[in-house]
Amino acid sequence: MPDLVLMDIVLKGQIDGIEAASKIKALNIPIIYLTAYSDGYLIQRAKQTNPLGYLLKPFDILGLNLTIEIALNNHENGWCKW
Repeated sequence: MPDLVLMDIVLKGQIDGIEAASKIKALNIPIIYLTAYSDGYLIQRAKQTNPLGYLLKPFDILGLNLTIEIALNNHENGWCKW
């Protein structure tokens, strides 16, 4: 089992990253979105999956590392909404 899922919202195939996150959430794995999309409708849909982070591309490595550390810490301490 992975410790964390870092996922784009736009995926090839029949479902997008938000739908995939809804399925992954049942496995109690924290999710961080890493995407170039920031329109209001998409963000509202993404928020419904209770991600532990949302990074916009282009991103810097420091921001990515910090977001991952905080997400894992929050998940380990039971601070996520699942």
